[in-house]
Amino acid sequence: MAEFRAVYGAEVDPWEYRVVPFEVDAVNAELAGLDPRSPFAVEQLEGPIAVFLRGVHQPLVRRRLRGLLAESALGTAAPADPETAARMVAPYRWLLDRVGTDGIALTGAGYLPPVHVSAAMDELGLADEWIGKGNREDLTWPVLHLRASARQLGLVRVARKRVVATAAGRRLVDDPVGLWLHLAQRMPMGTSDDAEYAAGMVALVMAAAGSTDGLDAVVAQVLSSRWSEGDGRPIRPLTALHIARDHVTVLRRLGALTSGPVGGDRDRPTAEGRDFARMALVTDRPA
Repeated sequence: MAEFRAVYGAEVDPWEYRVVPFEVDAVNAELAGLDPRSPFAVEQLEGPIAVFLRGVHQPLVRRRLRGLLAESALGTAAPADPETAARMVAPYRWLLDRVGTDGIALTGAGYLPPVHVSAAMDELGLADEWIGKGNREDLTWPVLHLRASARQLGLVRVARKRVVATAAGRRLVDDPVGLWLHLAQRMPMGTSDDAEYAAGMVALVMAAAGSTDGLDAVVAQVLSSRWSEGDGRPIRPLTALHIARDHVTVLRRLGALTSGPVGGDRDRPTAEGRDFARMALVTDRPA
């Protein structure tokens, strides 16, 4: 006490300078989450990824995502050139052309008629992805997913038991770059409160970073920070893989990922896929 007063004076109360209690483990975990490779702060991010990342509160998960974002070069996001855009959006343009101005009447069970399913399998080269005759939509997942994802992406809808193009679908069918941008704006699918949306965001981040190695594990980590399995345990990688499947399939359909097991060794982002993922991460969804 005498030494303190000798330095600071008798009028200063040393008890006003007590050490503030803190949790050592919590501080260390947060410091570990500050990735020195990242050239930006979270607060400097814009677009959907900024909202998503600020909602991830677990330090180790944030660190993993920040490391991936450091490799993603989001600042280089730009629309695809017309040739690249046309190649990537070809499956969805095919569906819009098939639907046409009159739409397609669904079967009594609510599926595309066999003639359209067979045409999709043949003309889009989907036969290698599926077994069976490929003429019943309910038994032909690639075609079923194409139509379902086109609906989620705002290109088609069902009205009076017919599949019809939306206003956006009609407007963009002959505008490959505009359609490419539309798809980027609509990814990830779903709402920010959905596990599927979160899984899609992780898939986009990893695609933009140039690698989907361990996609199932990263998705599982992110989802486990908010959700759990039915038995209360953290999300398993296999469950995460299933939740991410729709988004990964869209990326494959666009040629953004090479074909292969989801999250597997052959599943690699293409150069144009990285560009698409970057745009999706920084572009706000239209109201």
